[in-house]
Amino acid sequence: MKNKEKTRIINTTENTVGGRGGHRMGRGSGYISEGCGIVKKWGTVFGAVFVVIFWGVFPAFGGGYGPYLADVVSVYDGDTLTADVQVWPGQVNRVHVRIDGIDTPEIRGKCAAEKDGAKRARAAMIGILEGGRVSIVHVRTGKYASRMVAEVLVDGVDVAGAMIRRGLAREYHGGKRAGWCD
Repeated sequence: MKNKEKTRIINTTENTVGGRGGHRMGRGSGYISEGCGIVKKWGTVFGAVFVVIFWGVFPAFGGGYGPYLADVVSVYDGDTLTADVQVWPGQVNRVHVRIDGIDTPEIRGKCAAEKDGAKRARAAMIGILEGGRVSIVHVRTGKYASRMVAEVLVDGVDVAGAMIRRGLAREYHGGKRAGWCD
């Protein structure tokens, strides 16, 4: 019986490494796939703890970097700004930021209505940003390498949501944009 058990374990080990028989882990009939309920349970717990720690140490894999304090230098339109961002104590980087989750009319729009809407959205954005402490969160590289995409907060309040509530922006999550001209 002992020799038979050893053979089963060896065959299962070969199968888990992609060895003979074309079996995958868990499809064999050995002890590794049958009698390891406690290993599976602790493996799941270990895996969950690893994921939480990994996302904490490497936030780019967990939804971006931040929060960072930001001093707004300029506002181009209702969804794009330039800011001096404090990334480390004593280190400030000037970055172009596209506000994640919204689309506003473009300053160089296709029609007068879009250009007027862009001016209103820009003025509203300036007013919102002057209202408190600005920070950016969930920062990632945008479609254009010189521009970052991030959520922008003023005293913890989401700027994108404020622009949508005011009717100056609409939700946007990538893909083809709808036009602003009738």
